[in-house]
Amino acid sequence: MWEQVAEYMAANGVWAVLFLALLVYQLKDSKKREEKYTATITSLTEGLNALEGIKQDIKSIIDTIDSTVAFGEKVFGKKKTSSEKDEEKKSA
Repeated sequence: MWEQVAEYMAANGVWAVLFLALLVYQLKDSKKREEKYTATITSLTEGLNALEGIKQDIKSIIDTIDSTVAFGEKVFGKKKTSSEKDEEKKSA
């Protein structure tokens, strides 16, 4: 194969040399770019997996809170209406 390339270069001169140089440069550059893309995708995947773990932990916490809090109780400091405040005063 390289013999054919050498013959082509001898027949066509400088254009063949320039083409071959550009081709080799492009192939090397593409390989470097592909390696960078692969590294970026890997790091993004790891970050996404970490977020998935956090999501599962939060869901577990919410499920635990839901199972221990009685129906109708206020959780996380929600605003109470004036009638709810009056009921608290009466019961206290």
